Amino acid sequence: MKLAWKGKNRIVRVPDHVVPLVRELMRLYPEGPIFRNYRGRPFTKHQVSQRYKTCIRSINRKAGRVVVRESVTPYSHRHAFVTRCVRGNKNLMALCELQAAADVQPRR
Repeated sequence: MKLAWKGKNRIVRVPDHVVPLVRELMRLYPEGPIFRNYRGRPFTKHQVSQRYKTCIRSINRKAGRVVVRESVTPYSHRHAFVTRCVRGNKNLMALCELQAAADVQPRR
């Protein structure tokens, strides 16, 4: 699915069975954002952070060991993904499209 976020177009890969749900949420909330808390309001940064940490704790508990450090953030996961792709000589243009990057110049 192609979505606009912060003035940038992003391609978001979602499983086929989730597409109808996302389309319905987009119909219900055409002004966005589509993911809301139980009160029907957009998630705050704090709520997203707390849910992320809950997921990490659940992963670690199910694994019976620390698989993902709790200090990891969505941004650090995104950065690690990009770093691995670049080191693995993946298609940089496709990577830029996935990340909604304006250019392919490395930041220093």
